Amino acid sequence: MRNILAVVLSFAFFLPTAASAQALPAAPYLIVKGHAQAELKPDLFQVELTVTRTGMSVPDITQAVESKTRMIVDNLIKSGRGEDDIKAVNLEIDAQYRFDEETDKRIFIGNRATRSITAKFDTLRELHAFLDSLPAGEDVHIGGVETLLRDQDRIKGQLLIEAVEDSKRAGNELASMYGQKIIGV
Repeated sequence: MRNILAVVLSFAFFLPTAASAQALPAAPYLIVKGHAQAELKPDLFQVELTVTRTGMSVPDITQAVESKTRMIVDNLIKSGRGEDDIKAVNLEIDAQYRFDEETDKRIFIGNRATRSITAKFDTLRELHAFLDSLPAGEDVHIGGVETLLRDQDRIKGQLLIEAVEDSKRAGNELASMYGQKIIGV
């Protein structure tokens, strides 16, 4: 039994080595990496808002959240945001509890209605003006501001092209140091 186990284990150790040896090309080869980078100033600012209300009456909290959401969306439209710049997700309603340590039980304290709104702005000035227009109170929470690039996909594509060109240049330089020439990739 030990001999069979030893043969199986020795075969298992040699198998990865044999597989990796077959993966290497037969002709001489070079491995190079390409690099490209860009420092860009963000040109799009996205803010996430959450409108919430907690209470015992689901119709009352729902109406309050919907009313506040409608007001915020109207302000966004007045500030020049288009339909593509505004995203308001569906209403969520969750039961809320607190833990009573004396009785060691969860106590129902009401329901919470929530709606999230995401909006995009072209400048920080526009974003700050909108944030200043938000109503004060506990119902509206600002989740944060994310900076974005409007043409991110185009920029990534351009950087990829530059990285490929850089790797070709590095490969040619390295091959010439060995007195070789790259024939194909």
